[in-house]
Amino acid sequence: MAASTFNRTPISTLEFPRFQSIGAGFFLLGVFATFFGLGWDVQWHSDVGPDTFWTLPHSILYFGAALSGFACLTVVLISSFASREIRKLPGMIPILGGMFYAPIGFIVGGFGAAGFLSFGLFDQYWHGLFGFDVSISSPPHMGLIFSYIMAVSGCVLVFIQGRETKTLSFVIATALALGFTLPFVQMNLSEFNLEIGLFLFPALFLPLGMLFVASVTRQPWMLFVMTLVFASFRYLCWFVFPIITSGYAGFLGLSLRDQPSGIPTIPYLMPMLLPLAGLISGGILVFAKSRGWRVIPSVLLAGGLAAPFFYIDLLLGQFVQSFPTGLVGVALLGALGAWLGWQLGVVARHANRELEQIQGVQS
Repeated sequence: MAASTFNRTPISTLEFPRFQSIGAGFFLLGVFATFFGLGWDVQWHSDVGPDTFWTLPHSILYFGAALSGFACLTVVLISSFASREIRKLPGMIPILGGMFYAPIGFIVGGFGAAGFLSFGLFDQYWHGLFGFDVSISSPPHMGLIFSYIMAVSGCVLVFIQGRETKTLSFVIATALALGFTLPFVQMNLSEFNLEIGLFLFPALFLPLGMLFVASVTRQPWMLFVMTLVFASFRYLCWFVFPIITSGYAGFLGLSLRDQPSGIPTIPYLMPMLLPLAGLISGGILVFAKSRGWRVIPSVLLAGGLAAPFFYIDLLLGQFVQSFPTGLVGVALLGALGAWLGWQLGVVARHANRELEQIQGVQS
């Protein structure tokens, strides 16, 4: 792959219909609300304890899922009507044998949001049978987590197609997807006693997300911007969750646990060194482009140098005990994740070029 592929070119020249732009905005707002509500709910259980289903954190997270699902459903219905009554719009995927048509991102996100709401009902039924559980890996919780990983993935896909949604929206959606997925996967790995995954998964997953952004946008510094957005979510949650948990408990006349951890769980699992890794990785890609280096070696180097920061971040200074072998291993894993992320971005850009060709044929 030649160095010219670093050039900044538009993702697509497709027009993004206005109803899709509005739907995408509400979809993104719903994703953020669910991310915030889930993080607050985890903090509530940690500092206060189990409570009724209709707590404010629960209401926020389910409102977010409902808003995301409603946005996706609306776009699906309008897209289906437009495809039947006017002409089939480019980029439409048939659903249920062609009864409905919609862009792939709204389809994936809609099914994810619907699954989340369904597992929410299952969670309430589960608690009615067995009482409140303290495990993140209960069957309804696993369904909730994987359903919303599906939903946030759909949100990212929404912002890849078309040029009317701005690059920054794609970057924010990706940061939210990473911020949601990483902590909840980490919590499950911990409950299943897979501590090795606590070190290996971020080394693979975060470089994948970072280089995916660089590949889709072809703007290396967008990689760094995404990590700053990720960090802003982290510090917002870090400072806000304990405050609103304590305030809401006081409002309800509840007291905190005798010995609350004092550490916000979700932001704690979001690496604070990610912006530094993003700065270095973005700088490597910019330098490689200026020197005319080939893309793949540059991508591998960017991922390989980023991953050790997450290893150091998690071990909080104890990394010296296994410094040489540990850092080499996670660097190799980071290089692999970066390569996968870059290739996923190439596929996304290629899909948009295919849509442009379809539009040209139909015009």
